[in-house]
This record gives sequence, C-alpha cells and structure tokens, in this order.
Amino acid sequence: MVVSQPDVELEAAEVENRTEDQIHENHTEEDPDSPEKDSPENSTEKEETDRTTTKTTTKTITKTTQTTETTTTAHDASESTADTTSTSSESTASTTTSTSTKPPGDLKMLVITDLHFHPRYKRTLGPKCRCRTISPESRSCQVPAAPYGQHGCNSPKRLIDLSLEAAKAQEPELWLVLGDLVDHHVGQSPSKFKAPLYSKEKENEWGHRIFKKTLSWISAASGRRCLVAVGNNDIFPGYTVDFEQEGFYEAVAQEVRRSCDLSENAFSTLRRFGFYWEEIGEKMVLLVLNTVIYATKLANRHNSTAQDPFGQLAWLKRRLQAAQVQGYKVYIAGHIPPVASSFQPYDLWQRTFAVRYWNLLAKYGEVVAGQFFSHQHRDEFRVALEPRGDTPPPMQLFASVSPVFGNNPSFYAVEIRERRLHEYRCFWANLSEEEPKFALEYEASSLVDNFTNVAYRDLALNTTPAGQDRYNHYYSYMAVGARGTQNCDHENTFWVNPVTCGTCIDGCQQQAGAH
Repeated sequence: MVVSQPDVELEAAEVENRTEDQIHENHTEEDPDSPEKDSPENSTEKEETDRTTTKTTTKTITKTTQTTETTTTAHDASESTADTTSTSSESTASTTTSTSTKPPGDLKMLVITDLHFHPRYKRTLGPKCRCRTISPESRSCQVPAAPYGQHGCNSPKRLIDLSLEAAKAQEPELWLVLGDLVDHHVGQSPSKFKAPLYSKEKENEWGHRIFKKTLSWISAASGRRCLVAVGNNDIFPGYTVDFEQEGFYEAVAQEVRRSCDLSENAFSTLRRFGFYWEEIGEKMVLLVLNTVIYATKLANRHNSTAQDPFGQLAWLKRRLQAAQVQGYKVYIAGHIPPVASSFQPYDLWQRTFAVRYWNLLAKYGEVVAGQFFSHQHRDEFRVALEPRGDTPPPMQLFASVSPVFGNNPSFYAVEIRERRLHEYRCFWANLSEEEPKFALEYEASSLVDNFTNVAYRDLALNTTPAGQDRYNHYYSYMAVGARGTQNCDHENTFWVNPVTCGTCIDGCQQQAGAH
C-alpha cells in the first residue's frame, strides 16, 4: 500500500487545470522530511517583499502604539496571570484604524470558519470512504463527480478557492477566522476510520502543513488583514493541550503572525496561551479566546485540575473591567461555544467554566457588543431566557465552509456601526448545482429588528413547531439551505438556557455531532 506524503498531497491540491483524479493517479512519493518549496525558511526575502507591498495598500489596517504585555506563569490562576496591562495603562493600548474616511466606530468584517481543507479529496468517491482513498475498498463508494465538494466530506481546494474569492468580493476591512482550518481526519485510514495511519509526530507535521497552507490562502485573499482563533482541529491530535509546555502554541502563533497583521502583544499571549486581544477600531476591542482548554472532550483526555487554565478567565475579567472604565465596546470570538451541542445532549464546555463565563458576561454585559463562535457547522444563535444584570447580546454561531455535516458552505459579512453590531449577511453556495456560486441567503435584520438578547429571545420563543411556517423559515437558514423543512411533533422543544442549551430543536437533528 502506497501512502502519500504531506508535501505531495498539499502540492497536488494546488495544481491548476488538473482534475483531482489526475492528481491522485499521477503523483509520486517524496521524502516527507524535505522542506516545502514555499516554506518561509526558503523564501524570507520574497516574504518580506510581499509584506512591504501589502502594507502600502490603501485598505490595510494600520496599527499604532502598543503597550507591552506582561505575562506570568501559565498555571497561575491568580488575577495577574496572562494579562497585558493594568486598567490605568489601558489608555495607551493599541488602536486600529482604517485609512478610509468612514466613521471610526464603523467596520466591515468578514467571518469565515471551519474550512477543514481536505488535501486528499477525490471527486468520484463519497462519504463512505471520506472522499479519499489509499485502498481498493474505495470501489464500494463511487459517486458521480463532485469537484466542489459534497455533503458528508470536508472541503476540497476548489471549494476553498470559490469561498475565498466570493468572500473577498465583499471588500471587508478585517477577516475573522474562527478556527478549524484542517481536515478532521489527519493521520487516519479511510477504511478503518479510527486506525492510525501515521505516528503522532507525522500526524502533527502533516496537520500543521495543512494549517499553514490554508492560512496562506486566507492571507492572500484578505491582504493579511485577518485574525484567527485556534480550533480543536488546528492542534494535533485534535483536542490536545499541553499545560506544562511553555509556548505550546508557538507554531500556530508563528503562522498567524506570518499570515496576518498580528501585533507583537497579541503574538506574545497567543504563543503561550492560545488567546489574545486586538483593537479593531476606535474604542473597539476583539478578544479571541482559547476555547479548547475548556472543552468537555478535552476533560476526558487530560486530568487538568487547574481552576483557571492559563488564567484566561481572570484575563477576560480584566479586559472587560478595563473596557467598562474607558468606554470601550468588546467583541468576543472563539471556536467552541460555551453551550450545549446542537447534535447531542452534552455541554461543549466543562460546565464549571461555562457558568463562570456567562456570569462574567452578565456582570459586564453592557460593554459586550457581540459574541462570535462556530464549531457546530450550523447557523444558530443562543440567548438567555431569564436575563440577569446587563444581559449581553445573543451569541452568534456561524456555519462552516466545510459541508461535512450536511450543510451547504457559507460565510458572513458583518457590519458594525458606531461600535455596535448593525447587520450580518449570510452568503451560501448550493452544492447540488453543477457550478455552485455564492449568493446572499439572508440578512439577519429580516429575522429581528435589533441585535439585543430580548429581540432574539422573542424570536426563539415564537419560532416553534406550533408555528410551522416560521419554524421552517428559521430551520432552513440554520442548515444553510441544505436541510429544507422539517415536521416536528409537540415533544420537540427549544432550548434557551445559555449554559446548557440554545435555540436548537431537540428531535430534528439526526446526524453525528460536530467535532
């Protein structure tokens, strides 16, 4: 059995004017330890030239004075862990502005997530063998050619190209990438899905190269105006955290800094703890969380007893306090949301951390302008049924580019005006079409009059199977057009507790859960 190596597969995935069939039939095996032709080590001069050119474009987001972050031991759960500055020094924090003449509190942001690049995708093989083959058993899963991808498999290069081209056409000033750039099944055999194909070291190497390659495509499309959250599939094997290793996220952080306009302060905390913050406009801050450290699936693999891993909750509290004092608005982003799974009845975060997160937002909700998460591959929102304190806005869960869980590919154009969420638009491509094209599916303002918890709570409570038409309308959006309408009985009820559940319907999700 011939096993294709990472360099070969990633190189083959980019070859123009050749079908996936030709790529997989004609490639040859190479030394897996040979450096990539476009690696930064071999093209430093070119990269610096490209970086200089990019920074001169008229729409580049420029960064000004930054304070120096002071970090301490990663395992210290005290209030001083992993923070950057005190409240008194917040006034000298970095500012991010656009060179345009638009109001400083306005921003056009592109949200894209869960691309899950599948470098070994073969268009004539179906989900039964994960659209790839290294075994004669693949003859049993032949399907009509699907060059742009298919429901049940991750994204081929052609689908990612189509998505990024359409996203770029929205002319965003900032791209927010919510994680999971890498195929779900790095290092696993397609015929024996849970059997290891490579050693842990080889899986790590291959996975990182896929992450690097995918991020390079995003960087080229965005002009380096991007920020990235770390997903559970971006570290290998998935849901892996080494709480003892200094700079555990070093490799990922280096790629994000290389591909995006990431400040040194942000890089400093990203490389050590997996989270960071950046200013995205006048008195607007984006906090990018490391959500994998709270994952329920992680708890099943690691026996961490830390009350506050990497001190992230203490860091979040200080950032919210500083914003409250200085009149900032905060947007919070991450990959795994602190809610219940859309597919199975379990919490995505360990409950103790989810409760602490929601308690913090209840206390500082007035400064939080938006919550952006993903991971579920579904277009959803989560609300507080019984709000406490200054209730923050609803949590938006954005659907994926990857169609692996039955949805059509999507991305979102988010519009912020006067530092508040004004609109977001979902763009989708119908994979049932021979030549799919991205088009507007809906505007959020068609569902709600404003983006408050109250407005979304009313939508959730009124969008039930009892009102079938309204329910079908929302449910179709939730699956980005792929699931159509559903008929539910009276036992299917909406979940609206922010810690345990959300606005998903209990009985209508039949597929395996996102991971």
